Amino acid sequence: MMTPQATSPNAPAVIDAPPPTTRIVAIETSGRIGSVAVACGPTLLAQRVFREPMGHAAELMPAMSDLCHQQGWSGRDIQAVFISIGPGSFTGLRIAVSVAKALHLATGCRIVAVPTVDVLAYNAHAQGLHVMVLLDAKRGMVYAARYAPVTLCPGDLAPGRVAVGNLIRTSGPELADPAAYVAQSPRPLGLLGEGIDYHRAAISPRLGKDVVELDRSLWPPTAAAVHALGWPLAQRGCYAAVHELTPIYIRPPEAQEVWQRRHGHSV
Repeated sequence: MMTPQATSPNAPAVIDAPPPTTRIVAIETSGRIGSVAVACGPTLLAQRVFREPMGHAAELMPAMSDLCHQQGWSGRDIQAVFISIGPGSFTGLRIAVSVAKALHLATGCRIVAVPTVDVLAYNAHAQGLHVMVLLDAKRGMVYAARYAPVTLCPGDLAPGRVAVGNLIRTSGPELADPAAYVAQSPRPLGLLGEGIDYHRAAISPRLGKDVVELDRSLWPPTAAAVHALGWPLAQRGCYAAVHELTPIYIRPPEAQEVWQRRHGHSV
């Protein structure tokens, strides 16, 4: 995956790569159903999917504590935290960032921030198919990203192209009109993400033999995918600058937009 630009608030600090025995917690709280996982270097050890939709605040810490206890770890044994950084649920993203920062302050563990659209695209495993990730951004809009089948080695990718499994991210994440974004995308095209259900009226007329919905089981982002994508970043030493770490929101929360309009500020 591409290293974020130095001007980004999530620009990584380039540090030595971690050993394969690194004890890792991976957190996914960007969507309705959250999850947390523990891993040892590249090896996923266990994952816990939360029971309740939007239950991140109540379930994250107990689930993480339980998984660590099962491995015989204490909180101080955690050496890295991989988080899904957005776009997605404003509340869920803030929870993940807050927990990661707290763990860093308590233990010195390093943080890897993985774009949520990549976490979703990793689920696709679609050979020869272009993929589009769609997340609800409200008010008729989506957070979206496009992916093309891999035809080059990751080292041969042009600037701005990001490898995700057997796909390459070619655009996004960005705020978009769902119907227009689908219409402008290469074919054949597979769609996935919770935004499909929220914008079905706009998307359905575009469906056909060359535009399909991928299986619904692939729509939820998972902590396992956060780990799978975060480990190569960690191997490259791409860690977040902790004190500047912020979620990828793309657009401000609705309440902030309303306040800005009322006070004559552009949004």
